[in-house]
Amino acid sequence: MDRQAAQPRPQRPHTRDPIQIIRLEAYDDATSVRDRLQFVELRRVLLMFPAQGRILRRRIDLLLVVREAQRRGLKIALLTQDPEVLEQAAEIGLSAFLTVRQARAHPPGRFVLVGGWSA
Repeated sequence: MDRQAAQPRPQRPHTRDPIQIIRLEAYDDATSVRDRLQFVELRRVLLMFPAQGRILRRRIDLLLVVREAQRRGLKIALLTQDPEVLEQAAEIGLSAFLTVRQARAHPPGRFVLVGGWSA
């Protein structure tokens, strides 16, 4: 038997917690998003904003969603390119990403606008 073949493969680096993606619709508001959080099965949640539509642009709306997520023990982040939402997220310390790949690449627990998970 070949000794090289018998050696175990090197372990991959620690994989990140899986992320549940909630695709928001143009008609969603803070209430509907908060309701949808009750069906989440994973701890990390990425709220994917629609390309078209202007939703959750008010600070209070984002705060209501954040508080519901905290109540449920969830870590949430946003996936959006809407500058108004990004600005509001930065003001309240909510993580935001431009791509799903960015979200998957960053560990939760530290805020970096367009690149980190909120605590």
